[in-house]
Amino acid sequence: MTGRSRGVPPNAPGPNPFSAPAPPVSPALTAAVRRAHETSLGAARVLDAAPATATEDFPHFAAGGVETAYCLLGTTGVREWRARPGRGDPVPPNHAPGFAPDVRTALPTGVTALAAAARQVLDGGPGGGGNAGQGPGWVAGAGGGGEAES
Repeated sequence: MTGRSRGVPPNAPGPNPFSAPAPPVSPALTAAVRRAHETSLGAARVLDAAPATATEDFPHFAAGGVETAYCLLGTTGVREWRARPGRGDPVPPNHAPGFAPDVRTALPTGVTALAAAARQVLDGGPGGGGNAGQGPGWVAGAGGGGEAES
């Protein structure tokens, strides 16, 4: 499976320079890292997220059979999130000019999430002793929407 960049016609000649393989995640590693996030951040702050193809460089980290897990970090502050009436207006995503993470909450949450994941993997081995069966993506967040890749 490959993703295709918006604006590139499906019948464009030649290879698509904007295509990328789907992110290959390890179910066991993903489950182990998710458990580490639930333990360090609280289960209520670790949510399921739909699989996405917005990971154009991530699949390359799995070259040679390296096990990978992929998660998202909510970076929108509670005040900004609640200020969007009906939540009809989307929060600017990462890479957008208006992207403005709430550093006071996103930075400590992100550091905690990355440290917990690293400890889980280093203490438990590549699979972290995890069990397969958890979904391949989730949001470990300080707020809602406006996720940053990690």
